[in-house]
Amino acid sequence: TYFSSHMPLLVAVLCMTHVTCLLQLHPLFQSNMVLQHQRPCVEGWTDVLPVWLLLDLALRAVAVTRLTDTNFTLSLGLIRFGDVFLCAGQSNMALSLRATHKIAVLRAAHLFSVLEGPPLHLLTLHTSIHWTSAPDLNTSSLFSAVCWYFGYHLSRQQNHTTPIGLVAAHRNGAHLRCFLPPERLFECPVGSCIPTLSFMGAYCCRRYQNSFNETRDAMRFGKKAVFPHSSCYADLIEPAQHMALRGVVIYQGESDVAHFSQYGCLLRQLVHHFRSVTMWGLVPLVFTMLASPERTPSCNLFAFLREQQLTLLHPPRLPLVGLVAAYDQGHKTVHPPDKRVVGLRLANSMHAFLQHKTPNMGPTLAGYRVWVREKDTTLHFTFTTTVQLRDTVQCERCCQDAPFAFIFGPNFDRRWTLASKVATDGVTVMAIVPHMHPFRPPHAVRFQYTPSAECTLYDADDNPVFPFHLVVTTTHNGTYHTLPNNFI
Repeated sequence: TYFSSHMPLLVAVLCMTHVTCLLQLHPLFQSNMVLQHQRPCVEGWTDVLPVWLLLDLALRAVAVTRLTDTNFTLSLGLIRFGDVFLCAGQSNMALSLRATHKIAVLRAAHLFSVLEGPPLHLLTLHTSIHWTSAPDLNTSSLFSAVCWYFGYHLSRQQNHTTPIGLVAAHRNGAHLRCFLPPERLFECPVGSCIPTLSFMGAYCCRRYQNSFNETRDAMRFGKKAVFPHSSCYADLIEPAQHMALRGVVIYQGESDVAHFSQYGCLLRQLVHHFRSVTMWGLVPLVFTMLASPERTPSCNLFAFLREQQLTLLHPPRLPLVGLVAAYDQGHKTVHPPDKRVVGLRLANSMHAFLQHKTPNMGPTLAGYRVWVREKDTTLHFTFTTTVQLRDTVQCERCCQDAPFAFIFGPNFDRRWTLASKVATDGVTVMAIVPHMHPFRPPHAVRFQYTPSAECTLYDADDNPVFPFHLVVTTTHNGTYHTLPNNFI
């Protein structure tokens, strides 16, 4: 049962006898906030010892300290009980509503959301912590667009019966290491820098490696060292660990493209660390697969970062971990301006987890057939659901540019050849690739590895097919090759 009250919340604390007691709550807990229902715990402390305040639906609190004869109270107003979600990431998560839409569109969407149901309660973790309510247009327009649309669509899917609190924890240019404590970083290899990067990218990568080695040596000899690339952990993640959550959504990865080989390991370390937080436990985590910008020195490496993000779905499968695609929302820069689609997809996955269902993360490849002819090879792909071939937001008439690329030898660093024709009847997707030499069939095929995704496959719920890399078997023409259910 959810509980909402506009009455002041009285928090009672029992203190030691004959001692002056001053009650303080963690700065996260203040008026106009949302507390996670069913697990409404508030952390506070006195000048004697720390206390945990366990709130019940009658708005009473009991401090887990010794029984004493002195009582003190603290009043908080406009407290709601509902679902609290953490939105973490870097600049794509930080991009505000005001920066993504014209003010007229923003006002219309804002007014519609206010008239539909109870407002969203917003909190951005910066140097100052202050809860606000979404009816304040000036405040909500500066809030994270992805996080706001996620909360808005999730509230609609729950028929606006549940108050929702959104905690945004983001920093521009933050590496994934910024969201981990230093001790978690040493569970993964450092990774290697990409030699084709620009001067600044190579400099930053080498700087990270040097800092990593210095911190590892300091911790090895018992010295206290702060890893520079994990400095924002204390500002963004550590404060949020003091309150109970219902789920976490993450939109991050742009700054990790230069050393993508370490990213998959760090993602799993992030999941393990979040699951170790006492106040969070086994909460759903939904990650966002990045889009490729059209113009950037490392644009061709985004596909390999997405490969690392897909490892979250590889065995051993992590429970309550989802992934939504955003590669079809690409833009000329690293920041796609329209965040509504990403927010909706995050909300759909989170809502499925909250309903104890498996979220629809898009069609996956089920199998394929190969026909090798003298001058070309035709492949027929089948997916777990029906699909349709459509243009993405990057182009209106680009479906003549095939999303499939083929290579004719085991050396994957060589030049790939795009399919000359792609068509689908909804059940089967046909791709034709011309041969580099007569009777030489392709060795492997990649889907959506090009810098810009101008055309892709969607299911009926508008979820795009995840990118994949497949080594082609061409033993007999027309033989159907079935792929395992967990093929990603």
